[in-house]
Amino acid sequence: MPRLSLGLGVQTIRKVGGGASFSPANLSGLSMWLKADAGVTLSGSNVTAWADQSGNGINASPVDVNPTYNSSDLNSKPTISLSSVASEDNKSFLLSDNPMGASGTTAFAVVYVEDVCDASNDNGPIFGDFGIAGASSHYPYGPNCSVYDGFASENRKGPLTAPSNISDSWSIYSVVSTQNDWRNYVNGSLMHSDNTNVYSNAPYDASLYIGFSGEFFYTLKGTIAEAITYNRVLTTTERQQVEAYLNTKYAIY
Repeated sequence: MPRLSLGLGVQTIRKVGGGASFSPANLSGLSMWLKADAGVTLSGSNVTAWADQSGNGINASPVDVNPTYNSSDLNSKPTISLSSVASEDNKSFLLSDNPMGASGTTAFAVVYVEDVCDASNDNGPIFGDFGIAGASSHYPYGPNCSVYDGFASENRKGPLTAPSNISDSWSIYSVVSTQNDWRNYVNGSLMHSDNTNVYSNAPYDASLYIGFSGEFFYTLKGTIAEAITYNRVLTTTERQQVEAYLNTKYAIY
């Protein structure tokens, strides 16, 4: 995987107060914080447990096949590979509880997505079964460079044109969902917005996952470094602060 150098984008985004001195815990409503550099239990290179760093105890446990730990993968920091040989190999994580808020939620992930534009690939979710929009209710989903996303919603958004920088590269994915307001961002840039959103904090099949969509066994072909959720909608400035923290830490753009 490519190791990307720190660019001018970090200097720009730090103006909103993010960066090395900022922590996601500085903002109220932090409900889940999974990061590959803390709380990971290993058996060799296999991840056997991933502990929530938010203090809320929303821990992640492997489904079927253990994800793989990479000790120094992205900007000299560890990551966790969720790529599977077959869709039935559920190399993913089951969450112990629901981190979504009653009326709104915001989520972030640092993720390397493989083969988004491969016509034969049905890529799986970063956040699986968050909301009840049904099949492919997640980001990302292929094939043919199309993206569907129904995070924390009853309504699937898409097909959306996949940004060129999400396939076979690291990116910061951000998504906001509440009633009549749904937005997702890639590397701080708006990808899609919907002001007729129907918010849902109910899991599609009663369980939530990182890297898995329960009913159809779509698994994420990719690698994840960090996943953060809040049980409320962050303001624009707050969202940019979290994105700046992630960008400063991992040197994405």
